[in-house]
Amino acid sequence: MRLKTTVFIAVIGLAMLYAPAAFADGEICSASEKQEANGALGKAEDAENAGRTKEAYDAAQSVPMIDCATDGYKRRDGLIERTSKKLGAEAEKTGRFGEAFQYYSAPHRPGRLDYPLTDADRAMLKHVNANPDDYQVVSQAVRYFDSREGKPHMKDVSAIVKRGGDRMLAQEEKTFAARRDSLNDLQQAREWLNLIGDKQAEARAQQRGDTLMADDSRKSLELAISYYQFSDNDMKVRQVQDKARRLGDVHMKKGEKKIASEYYAIAGLRDKASELLKAHDAEKEKAEGSRQKQFKKEQESLEKELGL
Repeated sequence: MRLKTTVFIAVIGLAMLYAPAAFADGEICSASEKQEANGALGKAEDAENAGRTKEAYDAAQSVPMIDCATDGYKRRDGLIERTSKKLGAEAEKTGRFGEAFQYYSAPHRPGRLDYPLTDADRAMLKHVNANPDDYQVVSQAVRYFDSREGKPHMKDVSAIVKRGGDRMLAQEEKTFAARRDSLNDLQQAREWLNLIGDKQAEARAQQRGDTLMADDSRKSLELAISYYQFSDNDMKVRQVQDKARRLGDVHMKKGEKKIASEYYAIAGLRDKASELLKAHDAEKEKAEGSRQKQFKKEQESLEKELGL
């Protein structure tokens, strides 16, 4: 037993003796890791010095094991700051404002919250002014400026949003006049206006629902429910359903089972609607059978008269 213990201690001692010196005294990186990190960062710096700004910028974004490079964060952040500013200026000069914004805001994204964003603000405002009808661009601008301290340029961007929403509401008015189903236009208007908390699209949907509910047709009542659901008006939905149920009762008394079943379906009475539709189909099938029998009987009678 003593011999085994002695051998074990000797093995541990040898392992410690030959352990990499890079991990001594609290080191977290090996010599090879330091070499790799410094080499990658050095290549990025060499590219900058040689005027290959884009190459240097891209390389700085993905330096491996930045913790292992000498002054890694300081060198990398400085490199990104210098190259992004130059690339942003080039993009802005040629009217590529969205690209300029990405470059100007790059130093801020890794967590440098104190980095000034004046250039990024300017580029984003130019980007949204150049693309006022592009929802993706406008919504990006809203999110960006709304997140900034003091919310700079939000008044300008909000005006662009309002124009976009009003444009879709104008389109909705034409669509509703032509075919009454304008929900797709209203959805787009809501997406725009919701960016600034404007509820005009929901108010318009309420108005359309009221217009349609005044009509007794099944299509109008179905659409009215869709508009009220769009505006989250459950009370109005129930009013339409109550009206549909009453109209179903009227047609039921007339013996118009199919029409009654369709009104009951709108009213949310699915089981009753299904039963009525089955009864209607059964009556129709029975009537068709009687009609065929009568036709056959008349045919046979005619053939007998003709001596066929």
